[in-house]
Amino acid sequence: MKVFTHALYTWLLANLIFPFSVGFIIDGMIAHFSLFFIAFVYALIFSLPVLLLSWLFLLLIIRLSTSLISKLLIWYVAMAVSVIMGVAAVSFLTDPSLGYQFIIPGTITSSISITIRYYYFNKLSADYHSL
Repeated sequence: MKVFTHALYTWLLANLIFPFSVGFIIDGMIAHFSLFFIAFVYALIFSLPVLLLSWLFLLLIIRLSTSLISKLLIWYVAMAVSVIMGVAAVSFLTDPSLGYQFIIPGTITSSISITIRYYYFNKLSADYHSL
């Protein structure tokens, strides 16, 4: 359950950062709070596949018997892969030309959230190996 909670909090943090990154990277700036809120809600809905994929990846990563830095680098790559796979899945289900512009902002925000939550990743890794 701790692994899912860590993936959930990292996902929520990335979704809080995501509207800002989309605003800066794609449209210049989000001017109104209502646009921020709409972007946040859409990010939560459409990134659910990313949450599930990242949870599965994190379950595998935590079980590795490598160093913490190696696990963290693998976690960065796995999160980027899960963002790409999630965007591809949502684009396949909706409009194929719609979602690919969100890969770079999604990868950036997931990397930022992983970096912010480094302490908790370290603690999760240590707790898992102490069992």
